[in-house]
Amino acid sequence: MKKYFAFLTFLLFTVTFGAAAQTPHIELVRSGSEPSYDALLTKLKSGDLGIDFKALRMKYTETKDYTPEGLSPEVRNRMYTAMNEKRYTEARALAEDVLKNNFVDISAHLVAGMANEALGDAAKFEFHKQVFSGLITSIMDDGDGQSRENAFTVISVPEEYAVLDYLRLTRDKQFSASGDGHMYDVFSVTDKESGGTLKLYFNTDIIWKTRSRGSKN
Repeated sequence: MKKYFAFLTFLLFTVTFGAAAQTPHIELVRSGSEPSYDALLTKLKSGDLGIDFKALRMKYTETKDYTPEGLSPEVRNRMYTAMNEKRYTEARALAEDVLKNNFVDISAHLVAGMANEALGDAAKFEFHKQVFSGLITSIMDDGDGQSRENAFTVISVPEEYAVLDYLRLTRDKQFSASGDGHMYDVFSVTDKESGGTLKLYFNTDIIWKTRSRGSKN
């Protein structure tokens, strides 16, 4: 099932959202103040694409809606299936429903953008494409992911899969590891284009801490 999700995400991405990788990276604004998730979200929805997307993701983890598991596979599958079967209005509605409670869900922006393009709404397509790009960039700005020191910091499991699909990497093996006081998910992956193999590291401290707090309640 996971391989199906990865393939479909990759397929959808290459059809339409591949252009996002060609657009200039959004300059992330970092100030001394720390606006709330709601404040950042309000700015973004008003069209301010210069917000700090990493701060948006991190602040989302402080909200009641945040879960480290992210969107359930069942809901994600319904969204992808509707898109793949060209039921664009339904796909858009499903994606928008996800974004009501989790505006940092990368795959929901992927589907919302593509569905809006198919339905002829160029403005909304461009908005979701830019948000998609901003969210992905905010993860990959941490480093190259090829060592613990340069690990990608994620707030949910779906973010890991989104990055791997974005980089066009196939997941071969996965395991959790600890080191230097941090927790990591380590993936052995294969490049879909070159066939080369490598390991990618994701810092999962936020995920583990949230799960730990939940188990104590």
